[in-house]
Amino acid sequence: MHVAAPRPQLDSMEQQQRSSDNTSLKESLDALYSRFPLPPDTRSIRLLELEAPPPSHESNFPPQLHGDLRVVSFEDSRPSFIALSYVWGGKRPSPTTRTIVCHGVHVDITENCYAALCQIRRRHGYTTPATLWVDSICINQENEQEKLDQIPLMQHIFSLAKSTYVWLGHGNDRSDLAMEYLSQLARFGRQLPLRICTAPDAATARAESARYREAVWEAMRFRLKHREPVTRSVDLDQVLDREWIHRSWTFQELILARHLVVLCGTKEISWEELISAISLMAQNSMGSFKTMAELEETAASYPVSPSVLAHWQSMIDLWLGLPRPSNGFESSRIHVSGNRKSSLRDDIIAYWDRFGDSPLLFRLFHWTVAAIGLISTIGAWAYLTRMFVQIQVLTSFRAGAPAVLVWFVMTVLAGIQTRRLYLVWYGIGFGQGQSWLRDSATATETLQAAEALDGIRAALRERISTQPQDKAFSISGILQTCGASPSPPDYSLSTTETYLTLVKDLLAWRPEALIMLMDAGISTACIRDPSATETISWVPDWSTPRPSAWLTSRYRLNNTYDITPGYDYQLLDPSALLLAGTFSGTVMWVSQPFAPTHHLKGAELHLALAANLYTLHFWHLTIFKDLFRARRSDTKETWKTRQFAVLEGLVRSPNNSRPEYWHIPEDFPDRRDDFQGFSQLLEILDNLSRPSDLNDYQSLHDSLALDDDDNGPSSSSPLLPEATTEAIWDLVLSKMTRAISILRRNRKAWRYFFKTCNQLALDQRNLFIMSTNAYSVKLIGSGPLSLAEGDSIFLSGGIPTPMALRMVPSSEAYLSGTRGDNRFRVVGAVFVHTLTGEDGRLPVGSVFGNDGRDHVVLV
Repeated sequence: MHVAAPRPQLDSMEQQQRSSDNTSLKESLDALYSRFPLPPDTRSIRLLELEAPPPSHESNFPPQLHGDLRVVSFEDSRPSFIALSYVWGGKRPSPTTRTIVCHGVHVDITENCYAALCQIRRRHGYTTPATLWVDSICINQENEQEKLDQIPLMQHIFSLAKSTYVWLGHGNDRSDLAMEYLSQLARFGRQLPLRICTAPDAATARAESARYREAVWEAMRFRLKHREPVTRSVDLDQVLDREWIHRSWTFQELILARHLVVLCGTKEISWEELISAISLMAQNSMGSFKTMAELEETAASYPVSPSVLAHWQSMIDLWLGLPRPSNGFESSRIHVSGNRKSSLRDDIIAYWDRFGDSPLLFRLFHWTVAAIGLISTIGAWAYLTRMFVQIQVLTSFRAGAPAVLVWFVMTVLAGIQTRRLYLVWYGIGFGQGQSWLRDSATATETLQAAEALDGIRAALRERISTQPQDKAFSISGILQTCGASPSPPDYSLSTTETYLTLVKDLLAWRPEALIMLMDAGISTACIRDPSATETISWVPDWSTPRPSAWLTSRYRLNNTYDITPGYDYQLLDPSALLLAGTFSGTVMWVSQPFAPTHHLKGAELHLALAANLYTLHFWHLTIFKDLFRARRSDTKETWKTRQFAVLEGLVRSPNNSRPEYWHIPEDFPDRRDDFQGFSQLLEILDNLSRPSDLNDYQSLHDSLALDDDDNGPSSSSPLLPEATTEAIWDLVLSKMTRAISILRRNRKAWRYFFKTCNQLALDQRNLFIMSTNAYSVKLIGSGPLSLAEGDSIFLSGGIPTPMALRMVPSSEAYLSGTRGDNRFRVVGAVFVHTLTGEDGRLPVGSVFGNDGRDHVVLV
């Protein structure tokens, strides 16, 4: 056997060679970019002229890309170019790194960038160069100062680009089917004149008007042939859930662009088509966009994940509602004043109001055909009527009576069929309406700002970036366009300082930005590691998973309600927030975390199931102990509804009734099976309950609490026997084992228990009981894992969910009368099922006074 000997000298020589090559490459790049300098304090950028490949390009696969750089300034002219929005797809350099030759210098680009440029090259043909702006090529990535100078120009680059190409990545058979499905689905909706409204001049507007008319006719011809999209068995997540939608910088690039084309492999779809397709999936029967709850309920209607569809819906809302400078041209087709800012939604509605939502010739054709059909129907009806009259005249009344009845029935059926045919023809001619556009167009300035904040909050919450500060810097262009004054990017600031600056900028712009506090809170890591508490609790840390993400992602400013209306806050230096509101009560009991069981087997699975069932049963027994002790008249069924609502996280019912009047399953027919399973689960637990159970459970709970005092609450591991005394654990485990054996024989109860506990573990939330200071009422709810007994539940205007606050040790003197030191840390947003007092109002009270208005300082 031949064994290769070590070659340390050769390895050293290879390392020296690589180091030399890297140095030489850096010098070459510096020399290249120094030939095309960007003057400071000017709105100047570099553009790439992507050259056409030589005639022999087909035999040279993969082809080597070539291009030239040039410098342009937005202050001198309005250059014509295409902006590319894509995901780098890896760190640079990498083994799959490609190059583009610019003025004899090989510039490294990622594989994804290379694929995008090749597709653009094919789309534009091989005869003329394509003028592009590509960040990895047009910005010297080795020059940090240049990158900082170019970030504020993103607003101008993407808003002034002739087109923005969105490259989603390489395609496959499944993504090709998804792109085809979206394109076909778009033809069932009313066509949007987006390209007319975004045209840079009158000549372009006239050309786009001609294309718009042709698109309307073509869509009608398609609807005549097909009643639904031809493509079947499609997964839209193959296109809509690409990495591109999860990156921070691509959010700004999309929102600021005026005209977009979406590319995925060799397939493409226009932005107008994509908006139409998504709006058809996302709008309800009333023509408005569905809420997240409605999307989840209708998830089976379309082959796309509800969360993905909601994300695209929020982006479309923001893109259409963003105030943009008008084009400032006047033509025979459309007139726009150049002295104002308007949203594209306003421009579309203005265009439809003036010229109609379809071309005049098309409307004449449609109504002519409809009139011919109506006249034909009336003629047929008149002929049948004449026949029946003749029958009645020629025969006796007795023989003619059945004929009159037949005539009446046929007349009714003919009317119904005529109406049905008219609706079918109307749908074929005009497609499904876009009434959600007009509903949004009537929004006030406050609601439009709320819409923008919803989109920004979703981007901060759900998108990722290589550097955590980029989450804040990547939305600066959008904030400038909306009228805010964001601070300039500064990578020397820490992540916490960057996010604090962003929140202050947002609050200085709009008071509605207070909703950002919903995503803030301390994590379990902060409890275990005191050094981690240096973060500012009321400023969201968008670089880490958020507490109560399962809850806060359901709320949007433009479709939610405020528990306590009005904004009352004040920023305190350097990093504190004075917030007004009302304390509604104190957390008196918190469950242990639920353990995920999907990945467990054998004894570990049994132990985790027993721990979860113990936690659920303990919560149930504690609720009813307090209920009976207070001698309340609430029925057992009422409390069963409340417990089910908390476990499911039901924010509101489909009929918008108040929570205290909910009746399940009447108010939630889609959850009938789940409620039956929950009811059977409680029945099994109640049959096994003994008077001593609560004492045993409380002893076990106290033992676990003592163990948590040293290490903080456990967030992932199931209950372990060594966490408490063997005697107590054996009693609990024995009872839970009997209950589990019975549950396994009840399919509905077992399925609900298994599913719900795993969902609670996935959501990383606990169950809790809180006391209030009014009417001795107990409220139940669900909150983050960091929630602890003694935390206060606080309601504040502008924050649509209750917030859990924890008093810092230095503020204990506040209770004795020092009202200036009421400092709290934000634990996180909580869900509290609203239980009411006898007067039907929320039983909230103040722990610091009787005026019902408290002020806290969040740190």
